[in-house]
Amino acid sequence: MLKRSIFFFSSGMMLMECLFAMVMSGVLFLCISRAYPQLMNTLLHSYQQHQLDIFLRERLLVLEAQLRRTGYCQGDCADISQLKKPHTSPLKIGQYSYQEKNTCIIFAYDVNGNGRWDAPSSKESDYFGYRLKNGQLEQLRGVQNCTSSGWQRFFESHEIEVTEFILRPYSRQHLIKEKPSFYLSVSLKCHLKQNTTVKLHYKNDIRLRNVTAL
Repeated sequence: MLKRSIFFFSSGMMLMECLFAMVMSGVLFLCISRAYPQLMNTLLHSYQQHQLDIFLRERLLVLEAQLRRTGYCQGDCADISQLKKPHTSPLKIGQYSYQEKNTCIIFAYDVNGNGRWDAPSSKESDYFGYRLKNGQLEQLRGVQNCTSSGWQRFFESHEIEVTEFILRPYSRQHLIKEKPSFYLSVSLKCHLKQNTTVKLHYKNDIRLRNVTAL
């Protein structure tokens, strides 16, 4: 007596299953082909944004640390070229030619602790500057004014464009102490030149603990 095969197929079912599988595969392939470019663009944007955030925030910590030192002195500092004005502010806000106002800062602090702010012309000058010029943030030690030459890129990258660098010093009266406290509001905006949607906006109010006048 012949045994019945354990494999049993209903006639007509295999063809329908194949057609259904082909249709589903086609729909799935179409969805993937349309979503893949968008997915890759999203991943690329996230990666570029992450890299930009890391790179800029490390550099901005350096900028912020320097600005916090404004007015520091190991004695009763004054610019050696302005000894007749011992209370001259170590902070000056200006701008480079054809740039907006408040886009350049020059500040002094006693780097070597000799009790004075060495003049910009000194080899160990205590005067530093940051300015916005033609889409770049620049820096210089021994700076005399916002239009002088010899400035260098702060971010050291040709891929980044700075669209805003605004500095506004202000004072705030303390509720208990009679003397006011001084602050510096800093706002910086930048983006990648090749992809303007990858951008960063840094904004902070920095306490100027060593400044007694603006």
